[in-house]
Parts: sequence; C-alpha cells; structure tokens
Amino acid sequence: MPKFMSQKAVFAITMLACLSSTILTPIALAQNEGTANSPAVANVDQAWRTLQAIEKTVYEHHISPPTRQQMYLAATQGLYVGNRMSANSELPQQFSAVTAEEDFRSLFSNAWKEVAQQKAFSADHSIRFAGTAMLHAAGHSSSRFLTADEHRVTSSIKENQYVGIGIQIGMHGDIPVIHKSFYGGAAHHAGAGSKDLIVKVDDSATKGRDLGGVVNQLRGPKGSKVIVHVQQIDSEKVREYEMVRTVIPIDSIEGVKRASDGQWKLTSSANPDIAILDFQTIVGSTAAELTNMARRLEQRGIKKVIFNMQAIATAAPHHVVMLADVLLDNQALGVISRRKQSEEFQTRAGSVFADDVQIAVVTPSNVDGGILLLMANLKNCPNVTFVGKDIRSTGLTTNLFALPDTLGAVDQLPDGICYSELFKNGQSPIDNPINGSYASQIRFQVDADLGQDLEPTELLQAAIKAFK
Repeated sequence: MPKFMSQKAVFAITMLACLSSTILTPIALAQNEGTANSPAVANVDQAWRTLQAIEKTVYEHHISPPTRQQMYLAATQGLYVGNRMSANSELPQQFSAVTAEEDFRSLFSNAWKEVAQQKAFSADHSIRFAGTAMLHAAGHSSSRFLTADEHRVTSSIKENQYVGIGIQIGMHGDIPVIHKSFYGGAAHHAGAGSKDLIVKVDDSATKGRDLGGVVNQLRGPKGSKVIVHVQQIDSEKVREYEMVRTVIPIDSIEGVKRASDGQWKLTSSANPDIAILDFQTIVGSTAAELTNMARRLEQRGIKKVIFNMQAIATAAPHHVVMLADVLLDNQALGVISRRKQSEEFQTRAGSVFADDVQIAVVTPSNVDGGILLLMANLKNCPNVTFVGKDIRSTGLTTNLFALPDTLGAVDQLPDGICYSELFKNGQSPIDNPINGSYASQIRFQVDADLGQDLEPTELLQAAIKAFK
C-alpha cells in the first residue's frame, strides 16, 4: 500500500517548531539490567493494557480490521525488532493456534521477559515498537502508536496550537542544528536562526546526545523558560538566550516572501499579477489562513492564483472539509463511508475566490481519500487548471484516536473510504466491499491538465505560463 504522506509533508508536520521530532525519532534506550524482578519486566502489565486498547480502537474504527491473531503476532514480532533481536520462528504457528485473551497475553509476556534481559532495554521504546507494529498489521504503513506525550504534541500541531520555542532542528554531525526559526516564535525573537548549532540546553551539553532527548528538554509548558546556548557552524562564539515557551504561530500556507511586518508577500516582482500560495499542510487553521489571503488579493485586484500543493498528502477529514467549505460554492463534496455509517458532505454557498479568479493547482501525487475529494471537486471547477502528475489514491481516510486512561493514541488509522462520481475509475465502497480488503484493491484517480512529463522543480513555472 502506498504511503500517502510525502517526505516533505512528513517533515513539515512532525518537525514543526523542532519540538515534535520525537514522534518519529525513537528515544535513547535506557540502561537497565532487565532482571526478572526489575521495573522493566513489571511494565509488561502497562504494555499489555496498551495493546488491548489499540485492539479495541482498531475494531471500533478501522475500515477493514485484521484478526486478533494477526495483530498480537505483529506486536510480539515488533517487540523483538525494536530491541534488535530475532523473533522466535515458531511465533506465527503459536499465535494461529490460540484464541483466548490469556493465551495471547502469555505469548506476549514471555517475549517481553526475554527481551527485557537486554542491558539496553527500554519499556517505553518497546511499547512504542510493539504498538506501531500492531497497527501496521492493519494494512497501513503510516499508522503509528503515540505515547501520551506524543499524542499531546501531535494534537496541538494539527490544531496549530503547539507550545515551544519555534525552531525546526536536525543533526549536524553529533550536535543539533537549527534548520529554521519560525517567525514570531521565541527563538526568532531572541535571535537564534538557521545554521545555529545548539550546544547546550540549560546546564546540559548536547554533543553526542540523542536528538529526541534534546527535543524533550526543549519542550515545556507555556510561559516556562529555557536557556539555549547556540553558535554558528563556522564560529566558536557561543551566544546564550533565555527563551519563554509560547504558542508558536506556524503558517500552513506560505507566500513568496516574508515581509518586514510579518505578513507574507503573495506576489513577486517578476510576476506582480500572479499570487503564489504554497500549502505546507492542511490543519485546523488552514481555512482561516486562506480566507485572509483571499481577501488581501481581492483588495489588490489579483485574479490569477497558484495553489502549490505538491507537499500535501494527508490530513484529518474535518480539516479538509473546513478548507473545502471556503473554496467550493455549494458543491457536493462526496461520501465518506465508515464501518458504522456513511456521511455525505456538502459545502456551503459562497467561495472566498470569485468566479472570475483563475486558479492553477500544482498537484500532489499520492494522497489520502479526504484530499482526493477536495482535489476532484477543485478539478471540477471551470476556473481551475491542474498542473503536474495525475493524482492517485486508495480513497482511504485516516484519523487520530485517543486511547483511554492516558495510554496514548493511534495516528493515521484508516477509518473510512471516500467516494465521488468525480473520481476516475472509482468504485463505490458501499456497493463493492471487496471482500473486506479496501486498501489493496480500490484505486481512484484525478487527471491533471498540464505538466505530466515535467520534473517537480519545473511545475511552478509551468503553472505561471498557464496564465499567459
């Protein structure tokens, strides 16, 4: 099954403000002897409760859930993989022979006690791997288990309410480096910026440390302070900044260039009559951001707009519907069919762009079902031209579901499948359940108009030429 989320989109969502990187970066393995009486072994109870909660969530929401045997086998194998051990070759046969909950637990507990003997064993790390492997057994390679802390971070990013210092980081050798300082964030106000190495956080040196550990230290509640020591890559001078963590204003749509007042310039001097809106992701604030930009363009009389949507691959369905509501004028968006219900979505009357505004969409390639609904309806508008590759999708929607008792959450769980008459070669999931396997057999497509043979770097120029 293809991964809907492009590398750029994953990077934009999971690395925003630097402080969410541990969602995808495994934490450093804690040192533990792993004896039979150690806390690591005792944590098998929490691990089992987490797996049970994941199983329940999958069966309640997944569009086509696997068997219990498949899920618990995958979780146990993931436990070995996460601890760099070879799984028992007899596990598939053992799991296929049992059906009772106590038998599943016994097999998993035995594996847990075995891997817990490793000196570098970490209970949190092991739960993360087992939970994510369990979700992968449900057929979607982007699904993942989030710890309680990761759930809070992911939810706040999707609602554009993330608290931090406002930087995007990576590694330069064995030292963290700032890739981007977000406008309006604490780091931006302090003076820390691109290519600054983070050499110390509070009293802790960062050289040689796990990136996730540094990220966790940079995190903190709104209003709390952190001391960050930075230096440029080509300099030995260390600068010390005291930063106050706050809500980071992260734009999901960017313009051509940031102006001195913080607003995005939407046109360039080379093409002053063409606006370029660069979509980084689709989150809770995207519809409002687009509305604000559309009003600015209307005031200036700009009638040619490019939506650069190459980075867009997946988004929460309700965020897509919110965006469609401001873009489409009283249009039937399509149907999302779930296990327990099917829902048809209709946008309200009125669009933020007038009918005489020409729009060129630089297309994404592989997308989830919600975004495919949006793309198909945009393509159906007479004033819209698609530039790029054909858009393809399995039609699946994915969602974030919290687990009970603060055990964490499951992210990108396939919970529905989309259908619209506008899809090329589409099959209605209501009439064609495909023997319980949706993802592998249903494919939808929306054709692009221009740029099929162009490289991604050439598509923006092709979109500009489409207006001339």
